[in-house]
Amino acid sequence: MIRITFWNGLGFIFFTFIKSYVVIYFFGGSGFDLGMIMALQPLARLFSMPLIAYLTDRSSKKRLVLIGSVGRTIAYIFYWFSLDVNNLYLFGAGTFIQGLLVGFFWPPFYSLISEKSFKGSRTHALAL
Repeated sequence: MIRITFWNGLGFIFFTFIKSYVVIYFFGGSGFDLGMIMALQPLARLFSMPLIAYLTDRSSKKRLVLIGSVGRTIAYIFYWFSLDVNNLYLFGAGTFIQGLLVGFFWPPFYSLISEKSFKGSRTHALAL
């Protein structure tokens, strides 16, 4: 599980750079467009986080991790399709979907890590 977190973290750092590059150079967007695209993901997380917190406590964490993985796949399909049709709005929709559904991945995933860790080492396991 620790390796999954490490590689996902590296991927997100790289993907944030790619999003900036694509909005400015591929779509020819302005700084305002870039700011709006980058703000869509945290905005979507703000909307979905209360539901995710409730479901993490009351339902299968493995199922929620699966929903988050499928959500990431759907977001990436939107990204690639937006590049194919050269549409910045579809790219923004992919960013919003990623923020909305990927939130289903991380809190249950961290909860699974803490459940599998020794009680005295849970802080170390979660301080990735």
